[in-house]
Amino acid sequence: MTNIQLPPDPERMNDSRADWAGQAIQHFALTTGTEEDDALSDLLADIMHWCDRRKVPFDRELARAREHYEAETLGEVDARAKALPAIAEATGEGSKTSLEYSPAPWSYEYSPYRSRRGEDGIESELPAFEIFDADCNKVFDTNEDTPCDLQEANARLASTAPRLLAALIVCAELLADYDEAEGSEGDAYREAISAIVEATGEVLPDPRKPIVIEVRGGVVQDVLNVPPGIEYEIRDYDNQEETN
Repeated sequence: MTNIQLPPDPERMNDSRADWAGQAIQHFALTTGTEEDDALSDLLADIMHWCDRRKVPFDRELARAREHYEAETLGEVDARAKALPAIAEATGEGSKTSLEYSPAPWSYEYSPYRSRRGEDGIESELPAFEIFDADCNKVFDTNEDTPCDLQEANARLASTAPRLLAALIVCAELLADYDEAEGSEGDAYREAISAIVEATGEVLPDPRKPIVIEVRGGVVQDVLNVPPGIEYEIRDYDNQEETN
């Protein structure tokens, strides 16, 4: 049997999703008597009829299905590449940003300690979870001294960290036009950049201010907010001509 190269399965749920779809197609074929080779296309056609009668836009739902599929097969997103435009623009640090962490996607597993024994001599479990990278190397584990439900919640959140970071970077890029805006969009952009910086270890410099040239009576008095390392020279030709 030829091995099929499947898309990434970050949540390890796609085998189940495929089985559910297979059961639906099989039930449709048994109910309608459709040949196996035609079952999928006939089912889709009948779903279109169903949408017509309920005023549900089939194309919209198909587009949503594609979005769900892409989300469910999101493999290792190269956050390092995606991070450069957003962070460089926010920090003014050019392309020197470099993110390094264990390869994604991450996952977690229940991995209890079994070293404790009760009074009856029967081995008991001490709940714990381990988070693994894409190469099945352990990244870290949870605190076994906390409740099992809390440990699993923490493990679930931690295992999605690379994916959340990559998604947040994309969202920040989409909101980049609101960098100085008031309101929810501007707040969301600045919060996203702050979180990205915290996650990547970058340090934001002081916000950039416009260079201000003060002129009084036709004479340049001062130049303000000049970035460090930038040299400037004032040439006031009008004032020189009056002096001569």
